[in-house]
Amino acid sequence: MSLAETVEITEFSPKIAARKQAILDAAEQVFTEKGFDVATMQDVAQACDMSPGNLYRYFPSKQAIVSGLIEVDRQDMVQRFQLMAQAGNALESFEKFGREYFRAECAHQSKITMQIWAAASRQPDLQSMCCKMEDVILALLKDFVLRAKSQGLTSNEVDEDVVVHLIMSLAQSILRDAALKSDHDIERDLDIMFATIRAAFAGHIKVNNQEKMVRSS
Repeated sequence: MSLAETVEITEFSPKIAARKQAILDAAEQVFTEKGFDVATMQDVAQACDMSPGNLYRYFPSKQAIVSGLIEVDRQDMVQRFQLMAQAGNALESFEKFGREYFRAECAHQSKITMQIWAAASRQPDLQSMCCKMEDVILALLKDFVLRAKSQGLTSNEVDEDVVVHLIMSLAQSILRDAALKSDHDIERDLDIMFATIRAAFAGHIKVNNQEKMVRSS
């Protein structure tokens, strides 16, 4: 079974989907504790209290497990943005969503995220998965910015692509610092992030087309 043939967990029966989710939860813990490169399928099997052969029936490789983890994250992200879209004021709902999301991510998943990013720099399959996930997030963010524009919450001069790039850069920085700094202050970073986003919405963040740099006007 190739990685491309891996079926999304939602397409299985509830019993199999629950078993796959349990494996993904265990694998995430193993990858976090041992490191993605060091952890083996045997380690994951032991954490799941199953034989390696049984594990391979669900996931044929570590890359397939990562594919499953990314798919769960994709579904969660899409659902969060859908709920956010129903919540009225786009900027207020985005900040509420963002603070909840990053508090949880930084507490539980930032280290495994960094490990997968590092592995993706050396493994084309992982790199492709991460890039596809990033494309999904970029599309969701662009929809959010356009919705904010339609609600009159942004300056008319705001470039949605610049704002999306800014948000993505800030988000990745927060996840990186949470993984690498023992004294990471998530609340301070979130305050800075959303103050910067509000400034961008107000038209105070512009791009110098010649220097290709984001700067404060």
